[in-house]
Amino acid sequence: MKDNEVATAPAKAGFSSPAKPVTAVEAVEAWYARHFHRAALEGRAPISTADKADLVQAIAASTQAQE
Repeated sequence: MKDNEVATAPAKAGFSSPAKPVTAVEAVEAWYARHFHRAALEGRAPISTADKADLVQAIAASTQAQE
């Protein structure tokens, strides 16, 4: 290897490395998708779209305030 080359470690089997960390809003979106699917299978209504938007907005505001 030349001095100006960067060695790269091989990827660990079974593990993926996301290109960026998951934000709180992305975590809520992922949770909501699972929750919505589960509610549909159980034949019940998930939280409303307005409630979800309020939740995402509140989490985003709280994480921005911490930065």
